[in-house]
Amino acid sequence: MKKGLITVFITLICGLSLSLAVACSKKEEEKKEASGNVTSSVESLKEKATDIKEEAEEKAKDVRQKAEEVAEDIGQMGKEAKGEMEEAAGVIKEETMEKYSGLKEEVKSMVVAKNTAGDPSKGKEKFEQICASCHGPEGKGDGPAAAALEPKPRDLSDASYVSTLSDEHLFKVIKEGGAAVGKSPLMPAWGNTLSDEDINNVIAFIRKELCKCEYKGN
Repeated sequence: MKKGLITVFITLICGLSLSLAVACSKKEEEKKEASGNVTSSVESLKEKATDIKEEAEEKAKDVRQKAEEVAEDIGQMGKEAKGEMEEAAGVIKEETMEKYSGLKEEVKSMVVAKNTAGDPSKGKEKFEQICASCHGPEGKGDGPAAAALEPKPRDLSDASYVSTLSDEHLFKVIKEGGAAVGKSPLMPAWGNTLSDEDINNVIAFIRKELCKCEYKGN
């Protein structure tokens, strides 16, 4: 009887121990599974964080690149604008110097013509050498070369016309040519052939011998 009870008790104890062991095993498996899930979640979060970081770095790189491109474009625009301004300034300076030079020469011609009294006899010699071929020996515009010219050379013996021309005007025409005073370009510039003194001598000859007139104004 006692022996049977002991056997039953031992059997119950073993069964209980087995149940506890199974329960503990399940709990351990659940813990492991939960731990694995947590680990998996953590790894997943790490991967997402890495992806986000890489994406952010890539975007930051793109932004830096675009900023550099914009800065380069602005720099190029600045260089081009500077170059254009320098070029414009150069053109303005050149035009100003040309105008100043022209004005300077014009004033110089006026001063020379006004302050220098010419010698008619010397002027006659130069007139016959250079001017008579077109204007004629008496200045009537009928020289041997006049037939081929259109418009015809001016009649320098015409007092009514020549008296309207100042000495400064005549000086400029002879020195720089007809185009310099808005007249016929067929009248050449003699500034490289005749000195200022020669030109004043020619003007004196025209006044005293050809038109026999003085400047009376327009």
